Amino acid sequence: MEIRPYISVFGCFLIHFGLGTFPTFGNLNPYLTSYLRNRVDGTVTYGKVSWVLYTFYLGISFVHFGGWLGLQVGRRKAMIFGLSCFIGAISSTYWSIKAGLTATIFTFGALHVLGLGCAYGQLIVTAMEWFPEKKSTVIGILTSGYAAAPLLMNYVQTFFVNPNNLAPASDGYFDDPDVLDAIPSVFLLMAGVHGCFLFVGLLLYSEPKSREVENSDEPDALYLKKIKPNCQQCFTVSNLDQKGLDNTVDIKEVTNENSPGPELVESKDLAVTPQEALKTKQFYLLVITAVCSFHSVTFVNTFYKVFGQSFIHDDTFLASVGSVSSAFHALSRGLIGVIQQKTSYKGASSIVWPVIFTELIPIFWMVWNVLYNGSFHFFWYPCYHFVSRNYPTANGNIESTR
Repeated sequence: MEIRPYISVFGCFLIHFGLGTFPTFGNLNPYLTSYLRNRVDGTVTYGKVSWVLYTFYLGISFVHFGGWLGLQVGRRKAMIFGLSCFIGAISSTYWSIKAGLTATIFTFGALHVLGLGCAYGQLIVTAMEWFPEKKSTVIGILTSGYAAAPLLMNYVQTFFVNPNNLAPASDGYFDDPDVLDAIPSVFLLMAGVHGCFLFVGLLLYSEPKSREVENSDEPDALYLKKIKPNCQQCFTVSNLDQKGLDNTVDIKEVTNENSPGPELVESKDLAVTPQEALKTKQFYLLVITAVCSFHSVTFVNTFYKVFGQSFIHDDTFLASVGSVSSAFHALSRGLIGVIQQKTSYKGASSIVWPVIFTELIPIFWMVWNVLYNGSFHFFWYPCYHFVSRNYPTANGNIESTR
């Protein structure tokens, strides 16, 4: 058994773990907001600071830019560029937080997601190339690294900023001088810890040599021009009859008169340009799925600790809520990936989406009980909520290795 694919995918897992800063934003939010409010601008609120996270999600389209960059210069170079931006964005927030909210949004929001976008997709494509017959499984495992980051980093942040487990003031913001003094430096600590995971992962990372380019050093863009001249960046509508969104795919929907037929591309994948993808219903189904999935998880991830500290005066416990929730999130990503691999995207969705809809019932039960029965019920709901957020595994049979 060749061990190199497993070493490379483990490296991709470590890089995904190192990229998992925004899953920790809910734990970081009270510290970040308290510093800006007490040391920079007294009008800053949790609502305003949430624009850091919203900017991040608005910038997710940088993943498309990262894919294009990988085609032009190669995946490893694109990833090194992205990881450099990523670490630079985190460390520079040490200074930008002292300048104000706008500067913080630029570094920890916009520049941060630029770096992540240039690296995130490269890892998924490489993992799929190593295990082409187990795309959903390997993506579920790979992206669980991103989800698992708070399992470690929530405690790192909390023990560094608030080692004495102090509660915020009556207005919901920390005002202790020692806590506030430590907040800018936590970004340098985060850059160092995340950077270690990224560095080790990059050392383990390698790409398979495909049969078509076994003896070629050409970047992917030149290779694609040879097999499909007018395809600068392609993704896939895969064999959806077995593993995808629908039972049939009309080739006419995703090709045009001037483009060569599927016989010129990989036998298992039908490569299309982003413009052609807009003509397929699968694209819009995935957009709807992503919006419905990410909307609620963004809200909970941003404000779960802010809400919890209004009646639970234990900062370490609240950090543990996010940490344990991330473990549930990571395990469920891997599990859903395995289920999708053995069934289909529809099969996995038939499990995930009922869980999402049933959240509407326990959320009212949770709010009622936490107000009257304390922290135990608050601990339970975020774990349940994050189990249902497994959209990334859908990419396993829909994204292309090109």
